[in-house]
Amino acid sequence: MKRNAIIRIIAWTVSLVILVGLLIAGMNWFRPFGSRTAEAELTPVTVSGGHFTRDIREIEIDWVSGNIRLMPADVESIEVSETGVEDAKYAMVWELEGQTLKIEYCKNPTFGDLKNLKFSKDLTITVPRDWEGRTLAVDAASAKLSVQDLTLQEVEVDAASGECQFKNCAVDALDIDTASGDIDFEGRLNRLDCDSASASVRAVLDNVPYEIDMDTASGDLELYLLEDAGFSVSMDTMSGKFDSTFPTTTKNGRYVCGDGACQIDISSMSGGVTIRSK
Repeated sequence: MKRNAIIRIIAWTVSLVILVGLLIAGMNWFRPFGSRTAEAELTPVTVSGGHFTRDIREIEIDWVSGNIRLMPADVESIEVSETGVEDAKYAMVWELEGQTLKIEYCKNPTFGDLKNLKFSKDLTITVPRDWEGRTLAVDAASAKLSVQDLTLQEVEVDAASGECQFKNCAVDALDIDTASGDIDFEGRLNRLDCDSASASVRAVLDNVPYEIDMDTASGDLELYLLEDAGFSVSMDTMSGKFDSTFPTTTKNGRYVCGDGACQIDISSMSGGVTIRSK
């Protein structure tokens, strides 16, 4: 077990070096959304934002820094707006591709632009209250993501830092890859896959998830589950601890409670697992 942990430490170190290099270069945060013809160029959006049909099912966001907010409101269409634009050439841009709305921080920045970007912008997306979303994908450097009162089939977040907050949400699959941004989830969640260096996960759940998989150096997993929840926990760690208010037994190297329905697997150097009753 210790040998595996040492191998992971080396892998995490290499990954962090690569991540820092990407941040310095900045290009990863502005990779184009596939090939674009003259007719498919991203369209600049003013500070007042844009309005899009409720038929959109997928939203993809490529952002650098600031706040990203996604929430329902009493609106008939999907509304997108930003604040904090200091120069019109750094206004966000968007592209519609079928039922997918793609949003970028700004259009075709040069390396010099990236070095001179000293401001953060806030992105706000409001959707109709009965909107049926399929996928939310966020690629960010240090932006904070906030999602509220929404049902989504799949959420993917790839970030260096910046918190991810989900309040009163129902998500089938949540996949997060981050260096140091903590995750706070409240609502219903079936599957969680989290890879991080030091980010911790706190989840207060109204259901019993199917599976939770976490690979981290020092991040902790803190779960609040229903009183009758069943789970099975496997830990591959050097110094991480397991703590639970639920009665558990040990079977085949796993901590088991009840029917063991929720499969929890964590690999860490020092990150622990805490499970509490709601």
